[in-house]
Amino acid sequence: MGQKELLQRFVEIEHADTEKKNRQTSRNLIFKPLKEGWDRWLENLNLNYTSYVSFYQRDWPAICFTRQDILGDEYVNGLSLKQRAGIYIWLGYGWKIHTFYLRIGCANSPYTPEECVAFRTLFKIFKNGEYDTKHDNEYRNFKQLQENFLYDFVELVKVLNAVPKEEFLKDGGDIK
Repeated sequence: MGQKELLQRFVEIEHADTEKKNRQTSRNLIFKPLKEGWDRWLENLNLNYTSYVSFYQRDWPAICFTRQDILGDEYVNGLSLKQRAGIYIWLGYGWKIHTFYLRIGCANSPYTPEECVAFRTLFKIFKNGEYDTKHDNEYRNFKQLQENFLYDFVELVKVLNAVPKEEFLKDGGDIK
């Protein structure tokens, strides 16, 4: 499956789930194939990335993507990618307003910018913590998302890959 089909499936799952008003429907049966599809897509792009599909937040279903080399106990992202920890590329869908967002995001994790150099590095890129429009993509409809996703995603991958692996360590090293 290509990214357009994966994006379509993501939206279809959200709409079907919203209509049922039930977030407990065999999540593994629904999310696992979508995650596997995104992981295959990332592999086909020769990226050492993994994905995480989340419909946890009712109004903001999301897909997160991050580098596999920054997963582990010693890194802010932890052993496996979750939306609740670390730094990642975030594709969110505001289904009530039919708007999509693609940006580098960070969770409200226990690691502050002082504890992780990557947070500080990325905050400098984003003008002291505020997202620069260059790295914050908004799509007012699904067609716009499909047309721009690949290019915008690759641009965000370049930004995230520019941050050295060591800067994602929990302790932040001794860089001042």
